[in-house]
Amino acid sequence: MNYFLFFIVIFYSFNNFAQTIDPNLFQTWYLDSYETSDADSSPTVIEKIVPAIKPSLTIREDLSFNGVGACNTFQGTFMSLGADTEDSITTDQFLRDTNVCEFESHQDFERDYVDYMASAYGFTIHAVDGGLELFFDTLVFGYYKFKNFTLNTANIETGGIDVYPNPTTNGLLDLKSTNNSIQKAELYDALGQKIKTIQYKLGRINISELDNGLYILRLETTSGMLTKKIIKN
Repeated sequence: MNYFLFFIVIFYSFNNFAQTIDPNLFQTWYLDSYETSDADSSPTVIEKIVPAIKPSLTIREDLSFNGVGACNTFQGTFMSLGADTEDSITTDQFLRDTNVCEFESHQDFERDYVDYMASAYGFTIHAVDGGLELFFDTLVFGYYKFKNFTLNTANIETGGIDVYPNPTTNGLLDLKSTNNSIQKAELYDALGQKIKTIQYKLGRINISELDNGLYILRLETTSGMLTKKIIKN
C-alpha cells in the first residue's frame, strides 16, 4: 500500500508541475526585435531588415516547436528544467535547414536567431496593448522579443506596384501603382545597408550614379511597406 501511495504522489506531483508552465506560451509568436547581448548599441528591429522577413515561432503544449527564419526553417522540443518557476525551459532537441540566404543581411540574421533557438533558455510573458509579448533572455544580458500579433505596418504584395524596366541599363526606373500612394522610397545594397533616400517624382526614380549590381528598393505606401529587388546593368 505504501508503494501505491508513493506512486500516486509522484504521479500528481508530475502533473501539477507540468501545469506550472504558462499556457499562454502555446501559440504562434512573431519575432519583433532582439539584442544578442548588452554590448549591442541598439536592438535589431525586424521591421527594418531589408528585404523584409517574417520570422515566427510556434510552440505546442507538448513543448515541441517549429519556426521560420529569413531563409530557413527549424524544429525541435523544449525541456522543462524541473524548477518551481513557470519559465524554466530550455531547448532539448533541435533540427534546422542549412540553406545559404541570398542576402547577407538575412544570413547575419539567421546566424543570430536560428543559432539562439538551438539553445534557448527560460522565458517571460507580458501583457501589452494589442496582445502579449514573449521574451527569451540570452546568457549575456540580451533578449529576443516576440509578439502574438503581427506588426501594425504590413508588407504589401508586390503586385500592387510595378517597377520597370528591371533590370535597368540607364539607371532610370518607372513606378506604377494601381492601389497605393507611394510616400517614400529608399535604396539598400545587397548587405541590407541603406544607401540613399530617393527623390520620387512623377513616377520615376534615378539611380544612374550607382555602380552596376543588385539593390533593394523599399517603398513606404499608404497600405504598408514594400521591398523589391532591382538590378542595374
